[in-house]
Amino acid sequence: GCVGFMNGADWENIEWEATADSTGTVTIEVPMSKIPETVENGQAQIWWCDNEVSDFNYVFKGNQPEVDPPTGIVYGDANEDGKVSISDAVRILQYMANSSKYDLTEHGKAQADIDGVAGVSGADAAVIQLVDAGVYSASDLPLKAE
Repeated sequence: GCVGFMNGADWENIEWEATADSTGTVTIEVPMSKIPETVENGQAQIWWCDNEVSDFNYVFKGNQPEVDPPTGIVYGDANEDGKVSISDAVRILQYMANSSKYDLTEHGKAQADIDGVAGVSGADAAVIQLVDAGVYSASDLPLKAE
């Protein structure tokens, strides 16, 4: 797998490796030191091709600082319409694809950043999709990094 990020005008990837223990728990280590300090966010994606696996849990772990939540925040409401819906996930993905055309306000960014890792990313959109699917409730947001 890899982690992707924009470095200036170029999309770059850094490969990562995974190991599985005897219980089937997979640990993925990403060499974050290879990402330039000027990069503010990126995306890590995991794929597998075992169609038999249909039930799994995932945990994001990191060393993000704890931040007191701002007031007046509706976590997940990226488009600032007062509710959390799939349109917020779409809005985040638009922002990720072309922030100059689909920029988020600072308030919208604060509300969109819900995956437990600092910065708005495609993972935040994925969490909103999980809210829409009923896996999480809007009251569970923001998720906490472990």
